[in-house]
Amino acid sequence: MSEGYVRVPRDGAGKKLRTTIATIDDEEVHTEVVQVVDSSNNIINPSSETKQDDILTALASGISIKDEISSDTAQILTYDGQKALAVIPINQAESIPSDTILVFDERDIAGSTTETQASYTVPTGKWFFIDHIIVGGNTDGKFRLKVNGSTYALARSSGTQRTQELFFSKSKTVPTDIVEIETENVDITSGRYEVTLIGFLSNIV
Repeated sequence: MSEGYVRVPRDGAGKKLRTTIATIDDEEVHTEVVQVVDSSNNIINPSSETKQDDILTALASGISIKDEISSDTAQILTYDGQKALAVIPINQAESIPSDTILVFDERDIAGSTTETQASYTVPTGKWFFIDHIIVGGNTDGKFRLKVNGSTYALARSSGTQRTQELFFSKSKTVPTDIVEIETENVDITSGRYEVTLIGFLSNIV
C-alpha cells in the first residue's frame, strides 16, 4: 500500500494531511494516517505495545497477561463459552478472595469456664477478611471474637436462641494477626459448644 497526501481546504497551498492510498473499485481512495499519543502528547508506538492479537491469543490459551497487570489484579473468566480478561482496579484488588478459610471446633466446656475454641493465624504475605462466625451450645454461653487478644464482637446464646450467626463487612486482618473465638460457659453445669470461623485470604497487593 502506497502513501500520499491530500491538501487541507483553505490552506491548500501549505499544510498537508498524510494518507495511505488504496485502489477500491478502480478508484484511488485516501485514508488519513493518525498517530496515537498519551495525555502528554507523547507518541505511542503500537509495535512496542501489547497487540490485540496477543491479548486474544493469551485469552484463548488461558494465560494471564502479566506485562503491566499482575495476576492479583487480573483474572481469566469464562462466560457463555467465551473467555474474557477481567481487570480489577488496584484499590479494589484486596477484596478478591483467593482461598476460603473455615475453622471449626466442638467441645465440652465446664460450668463457669472460659476457653478458646477456634484460632487462626494470618499467614505471611496475606490479608484475612473475616466474613462471619457461627456459634452455639446446649447451655447458655458468651462468644467473643478476638483479634490479637482484643474483643472485636460478642454474641450470646440462650434457651430461646441456641445458635447465633454474626456477619462482618470487609473486616481485614493482616499477617501474623491471631483471630480467635473465645467461649464462656455462663451456666454452672457443663455444656457442649460449637463454633465456626469463616473468612477469606487475599494476596497483599
